[in-house]
Amino acid sequence: MRLEARGLTVRLHHASGVVNAVDDVSWTLEAGRTLAVVGESGAGKTVMALAPLRLLPPGAGADVEGSLLLDGRPPALGRDVGIVFQDPPSALNPLRRIGSQVADGARRGSRRRRAAELLELVGLPAWCAGAYPHELSGGMLQRAMIAGALAGEPRVLIADEPTTALDATVQEQVLDVLEELQARLGLALLLITHDIGVVARLADDVAVMYAGRIVEQGPAGALLRSPSHPYTLGLLASLPADDVPPGTRFVGLPGAPPELTARPPGCAFAPRCEFALARCASERPVLKGGVACHL
Repeated sequence: MRLEARGLTVRLHHASGVVNAVDDVSWTLEAGRTLAVVGESGAGKTVMALAPLRLLPPGAGADVEGSLLLDGRPPALGRDVGIVFQDPPSALNPLRRIGSQVADGARRGSRRRRAAELLELVGLPAWCAGAYPHELSGGMLQRAMIAGALAGEPRVLIADEPTTALDATVQEQVLDVLEELQARLGLALLLITHDIGVVARLADDVAVMYAGRIVEQGPAGALLRSPSHPYTLGLLASLPADDVPPGTRFVGLPGAPPELTARPPGCAFAPRCEFALARCASERPVLKGGVACHL
């Protein structure tokens, strides 16, 4: 099984102009492996994953170029690819019971029996099937979302910020569920996140996105130990270390990402980069050897 993005480009039509949300992105993901796509909010991570599956909000006015292919053909939502959205309270219908929603994409058997199987698979008690979303905790809702994403028996799971707004203990429980499911079902996992701790825990490979482009990609261990792109260096340097004394001033990346309605001609990160050369302002670096940087 091989899921492959080839030259994926997404432009969104907005009142302020055309937003170049994703620009010529390519990657591959194979069965049983996890590809983590990381970057700041607005980097294009979620749009990159959802636009080819036609899951952007109505009226987004998206133009999609390039392709997303599963073993050489466009994947079918539900049957081939399941989605775990980042905000379960918004994604689930508050007026329908959990079991009914979990079984929406079921392809076989009794819907009630299938819902029970899926809830058991993610470690939820049977009573959750008859509950409404407001009766479950945040962690339980996220597990229910994962169960629903598996209803169509997909080979690929896309998890969009699966641990957002969860406390540390519940985050670990959700990550345990994803690991167990991947091992049991052989799923390929596309993980969208800004949490480097989650990347270190789950990812086999990493793609770092900035301003709609991949600026660095490679095996997770090597990239986290020895990043090459200045943006990746900045992301990792901004993480709080365990031995930092209380009261130490937080060090983050200076500046802000560019407006994607007017992308700069050179490297989009150049205005924030302490290593920028003169050519960086006018010449776009090409992704070569896993990194897009003139240095």
